Amino acid sequence: MKGVFILAATSRPWVIDPAILRPGRIDVHLFLDYPNFHERKEILEIATKQDYPVTNLDIDYLSK
Repeated sequence: MKGVFILAATSRPWVIDPAILRPGRIDVHLFLDYPNFHERKEILEIATKQDYPVTNLDIDYLSK
């Protein structure tokens, strides 16, 4: 089919059926690793400034 785009995501890639991964089925595989310290810190800073602001929180400690 033309114009069809399928996006799949999993946290357990080892359980994907090999038939799905055969050539011509899913052309692009993208692996995203866990966030590093700076990325975790940025995520926490954004999350604590939005709908539920948190005070007296040691973001550096939580990011480690």
